[in-house]
Amino acid sequence: MKTQNIILLLAIFLAANTWAIAQYNPKGKVPRAEAMLNQGKLDNAKAEIDLAFEVNHKGKVAEDGKAWYNKGRIYKAIYTDEGEYNKLAPNALDIAIEAFHNVRKFERENSIWVVYTDQEMQQLYSVVINNGAEAYGDDDYALAYEEFFNALKVMPGDTIALLYGGTAAQMADMWDEALGMYEKLAETDYTEMLDVYKTLIYVYRAQKEDNDKALATIMKALERYPDDDALQQERVSVLITMQKTDEARLALTESIKENPNDPVLYYQLGYLFYYEERPDEAYENFSKAVQLKPDYYEANFYAGIQWFNKAAEILKDLNNMSMKEYNEKVDEYAERSQENFKKSLPYLEKAYEIKNDDISLMESLLAVYTRLRMNDKAKAMEEKVRAIRGADYDE
Repeated sequence: MKTQNIILLLAIFLAANTWAIAQYNPKGKVPRAEAMLNQGKLDNAKAEIDLAFEVNHKGKVAEDGKAWYNKGRIYKAIYTDEGEYNKLAPNALDIAIEAFHNVRKFERENSIWVVYTDQEMQQLYSVVINNGAEAYGDDDYALAYEEFFNALKVMPGDTIALLYGGTAAQMADMWDEALGMYEKLAETDYTEMLDVYKTLIYVYRAQKEDNDKALATIMKALERYPDDDALQQERVSVLITMQKTDEARLALTESIKENPNDPVLYYQLGYLFYYEERPDEAYENFSKAVQLKPDYYEANFYAGIQWFNKAAEILKDLNNMSMKEYNEKVDEYAERSQENFKKSLPYLEKAYEIKNDDISLMESLLAVYTRLRMNDKAKAMEEKVRAIRGADYDE
C-alpha cells in the first residue's frame, strides 16, 4: 500500500510538471532576458533566454529574429566578460555567432535587427582580433592563432585574420594550421598576394618537404606574376630537386621559342645549366639575358660568376700540383686565371652598379680586384666588406 502511494504521488508529480511545461508560454521571457542583460545579470539573462528557446512555444521563439539577436547579445556578453560570468558557457562565442547568423535567416535584409546584428558582429570581431594581437604581442603564438581563427568565425574570409593567423601559426611551428590560413588567404583579393605565395612555397618545401605542392603553388603564382624572377628561379630549383631537369629544360626551351626576347627565360635556362655544372651553356644564356636587359642584376651576377669560377678552378688545379710541376706551369696557369677574372669583371661591376649591398657579390669583386692588382678598388671594396662583416671579417 505504501509503495502504491509513492508511485501514485510520483505519477501526479510528473503529470503536473508535464502540464506546466505544456502550458508554459515563453512570451515575456525574451524581454526579461534582455532586461537582465541590461542590468549586467548575465546568469539570469542566460537562464531566461535558454528557457525561452528550450520551450520554444510553437516555434515562435526559434523563428524570431529579435529573440536570436538578444541571445547573441547575451552570449557575446558572457564571452567578453572578464569576471566569473565568463565561465557560464565555455562555448559562448560559437553560440553568439550562431545566434547572430540566425537573425539574418529569419529577418529581412533591411530589418532593424539585421542592422543591429551587424553592429554587434563588428564589435565582436574587434574584441577577438584584439585578443589575438595581444597574445601575439606576448609571444603566445598558439593562443594568438586560436583567437585569429575565432575572428574568422565572426568574419569569414577576413584577410587580416587569415594573414595574422597564418603568421602566428608559423611562429608556433604549427605548419598545417599555417598552410590552412595561407591557402585560404590565397583565394581572396589580398593585395600582397606575391608574399603569400612565396610563404606557401617555403612552407611546402622547407617544412612539409612536399615538392609537388610547392611546384603547384609556384605555377599558380606564375599565372598571376609571370615576370617575377624569384618565382621563375624557384620553379627551376624545385624541378631540379625533383630530378625533373629535362622537364625544366624542355619547358624553358619551348617558352623561349614563343618569347625569344624574354630575358627572364634565358636567365632561368642559364640557372638550370649552372646547377647542372655546365658553365659554358650557363654563361651563354646569362649573357643573352644581359643583352636583352642590361640592368638585369641576377643575370649579370651569374654571368660574371661563370668566369670567376673558371678562374678559381684553374688556381685550384695549380695549387694541387707537385712543387716541380707548379714551378713549371705557374705562369701559364696564372695568366689563364687572370684572363677569366678579367672576363668576369664587367659583369660583376655592372651587378654592383645595380645593387651594392649584396655581400657575396662584394666579396667576389674584392677577390677579382685583388687578383688583377687593382689595388685602389680592392682597398675601397675591402673597407665596405669589413663594415658589413665587422669582427667576423678577420676570422
